Amino acid sequence: MRKIALLSAGLAGMLTLILPATPARALSLVTFVSPTGDDFHFNDCSSSTTPCRTFSHAIQNTIPGGEIFCVPGVFDPRSPLDGLFQNFFTIAQSVTIDCGGGMGISFGFITINGPGIVVKLRNLKINGGGLEDFEVGINAINMAALFIENCQISGFTAPLSDAVGIKFAPDGVAATLHVSDSVITSNGLADSGGGILIRPTGLLGFARVVIERTRVENNTHGIVADGHSIPGLIIIQIDGSMVAASAGNGIWAKQASIVVDRTSSKNNFGFGILADGSGSLVHLGNSTVAGNRTGLGATDGGQILSYQNNQTKGNGLDGEPTGVLSLN
Repeated sequence: MRKIALLSAGLAGMLTLILPATPARALSLVTFVSPTGDDFHFNDCSSSTTPCRTFSHAIQNTIPGGEIFCVPGVFDPRSPLDGLFQNFFTIAQSVTIDCGGGMGISFGFITINGPGIVVKLRNLKINGGGLEDFEVGINAINMAALFIENCQISGFTAPLSDAVGIKFAPDGVAATLHVSDSVITSNGLADSGGGILIRPTGLLGFARVVIERTRVENNTHGIVADGHSIPGLIIIQIDGSMVAASAGNGIWAKQASIVVDRTSSKNNFGFGILADGSGSLVHLGNSTVAGNRTGLGATDGGQILSYQNNQTKGNGLDGEPTGVLSLN
């Protein structure tokens, strides 16, 4: 019996060596997602005819650095599968998500949290719907770079939160944000929050930001760069954009450096442009600041330096730059 047992064990070992191991499921460079797709384990979502149902499942099936495309469709916010659970997801790897096919994310939000990753979000519609648990449309915590292109972000008004369309808050890392051709509207609380908040955290938090050809309208505050709590730097370029109809300030630098070029800050109930505190610096050129309660403001050592080619008349109180710059 002992010989038989040993022989059986030997044969089993030989078969283990001969038979191939079950292969791991291959990831795809390109995947697809649709409200009519499915997340069955065997679906790799690599075809537009067999898409995933959720973004989370699509990310799991995509090679880091790959692309996820949206198949046209509309998520039904009344259904737990299509609405709430579908639209909460975290991106922890480099990826491009492109919803140029026409699908948006109603009642949802996205978190970016992965060391060294590069994320590109294109053609997305993200709507918080004013729901209590929906605090931030795109919450960027950890990454190397985030690109937001041709997106619409609105309706983030949750109480007891930041209530922000885009929150760029790299935690202890140097990161870049590029927002282009987008619309950020109707975000914020009665006196806080708003369209875009840049607020790095940690000892090494550093933010470099470009905002171009973008409309930031009808928010509590428009664009806020808040570096009061960090030793790092915030450097922002705002080019060819519109910041308008804010309940508070349009463009607000709080210990940050902002270059405003070919941009309008109009009809904001607070300041059109405010440099608030020592270390706050705004360079202003080729821009219009009009229709605001106060046009230009510099407080507690903040500076606004003008290239002298701006339109800053037509405010309740126009204000003045603290200095001028040469065009040469």
